[in-house]
Amino acid sequence: MVPSSLKEVSKATLLKWAGVLTGAICVALPAKFLVSVSRLERPTYTVSKTVRVGRLAAEVRDYEPYLIAESVVSGETMREGTTKGFMNVAGYIFGDNAGGRVSEDGEVEPAQVAMTAPVRTEQPQKATVSMTSPVRTELKSNFRNMKVSFVMPKKYTAGTLPKPKDGRVKIKSVGAHRMVAVRFRGPSPDEKKVAEVSRELFQALEGEGLTPKGGLLVYQYQPPFMPGFLRTNEVAVRV
Repeated sequence: MVPSSLKEVSKATLLKWAGVLTGAICVALPAKFLVSVSRLERPTYTVSKTVRVGRLAAEVRDYEPYLIAESVVSGETMREGTTKGFMNVAGYIFGDNAGGRVSEDGEVEPAQVAMTAPVRTEQPQKATVSMTSPVRTELKSNFRNMKVSFVMPKKYTAGTLPKPKDGRVKIKSVGAHRMVAVRFRGPSPDEKKVAEVSRELFQALEGEGLTPKGGLLVYQYQPPFMPGFLRTNEVAVRV
C-alpha cells in the first residue's frame, strides 16, 4: 500500500507539472502562429446594436451571404459531435476533394482550401426557454444530427469550390441574415457552458423584443489545442 504522504506528494507533483506543461505550451506557440490565427478570414457582418447583459455583451449582427462546407454528425456529447464534424470538414479543405488542377495524366488533383473562422456547430432543435426569473435554458438535443461547418473563403462561388469526395460533406449557401451573438473566452464549450451563456443571450432577446429562429449556433474561432484564455467562442441565434 502506498503511504498517504506519498500519494499527496504525487498529486502535488502532477498538478505542478500540469501547470508547467500548460505554461510551456503557451510559450511554445510562436507569435507568428497566434497572429496567423487571428487573421483568418471571417464572414462579413455589421453590428447594429450591442446590449449589455450580466457579465457579457450581446451583439445584434447583420451578416452578408456566404458559403459553408457542412457535415451532419451525432455524438454522445456536443464536444464529441463537434470533433467528428470537424474532422470530416477538415479532411475536405485539406485535400479530400476533386477540384484542383489537372495533372499530366489527366487526373484531377486535390485542391487546398484555406482555413477560415469560425467553426460553426448548429443544434438541430430549438432551445427551450422559460421567460421567468431567472431565465432558464435547457438544451433538449440528444446531439443527433448536429451540423458542423466551416465558412468558405470569399474568393469562391458555389461553382468554383472543389467538390467534396466524402459524401458526408456538403457545400451549402447561407443567405443574408440577422443574428444575436454573445462572446466569451474559454476552452471548447460543452453543453453546460452553452446553456449557461445562452441564458444571457435569451435575456438580451427578451429585452430587445426579438424572437429566436431555429436552433442555437456555437462559433469557435481558435483551434481546440489553444489554451482557454486565448480562445474566443460565441453562442448565437438567428432572429
